[in-house]
Amino acid sequence: MRLIANGTQVGILPAVAAPVGTPGYGTNGNPAAGQEATILDADVVNIVLAELMAVLQAVGIAPDNTGADKTQLLQALRSLMGRQMVVYASSGSWTVPAGVTRMRFRIWGGGGGGGGSANANSAGAGGGGAGFTEGWVAVTPGQVLSIQVGAGGAGGVPGAAGGAGGVSLVAGIASANPGAGGAGGNGAIGGPGGAGGTAAGGTFNQVGQGAGTGFVTGDGGVLSGGGGASFGSSPPGGAASSATVPQNGSPAAMPGAGGPGGVAGGGGGNGAPGLVIVEW
Repeated sequence: MRLIANGTQVGILPAVAAPVGTPGYGTNGNPAAGQEATILDADVVNIVLAELMAVLQAVGIAPDNTGADKTQLLQALRSLMGRQMVVYASSGSWTVPAGVTRMRFRIWGGGGGGGGSANANSAGAGGGGAGFTEGWVAVTPGQVLSIQVGAGGAGGVPGAAGGAGGVSLVAGIASANPGAGGAGGNGAIGGPGGAGGTAAGGTFNQVGQGAGTGFVTGDGGVLSGGGGASFGSSPPGGAASSATVPQNGSPAAMPGAGGPGGVAGGGGGNGAPGLVIVEW
């Protein structure tokens, strides 16, 4: 948006003159009827400019007096109406709308799957939590951004390790790595829980939580390792058993959370898939 800048402008908004007659609208005139054409005076222009400037000032946008940016009013209105958001639970793409020059992203990778338990006297380890990243980045209207959402890692079958989750990303901008799968349980001492995933590209990058190890308790019971958390998630805890009742690990549900291990011959729980949120 541009204010008047042709050498005839003044630096302070003048007082508006008192109206003559009843305020109305412009006309090109009608000589036959004695109707004069409307004079478009400075007061009319100034009032319109002041109204528009008030919208820009409400969101802190300074007018571009070069006239190059013709989307400033649109930007201000979008800001005043609140941010818009697209949530990606699966892969896709996002085309930057007209007038949008900045976007916020939040990205969770896929959580790791829990390990399976081989027999009654063993417990699987949990899957690691995925990495998380968020931030703001400059974009160009019309730009198409590829969005990838990582799958959750599969829980391991009895005795086998769980699978790693998948990478989530906004191509060329930021990515969140998955949690690793938890080790399968084959004896009194279970293997290690899955490591948490890393993240990069954001203003805030958070490593996912490592998962717990399964073990046999002193009274002959077994306890599987709980899944690791991703940022803002709460993964399922490990399952306990008297060593006679097989239990599968519960599947993780919140974005990027790892699945718990299985106990007493049960399979591991699936890790939760990732998520990508775009705001502008």
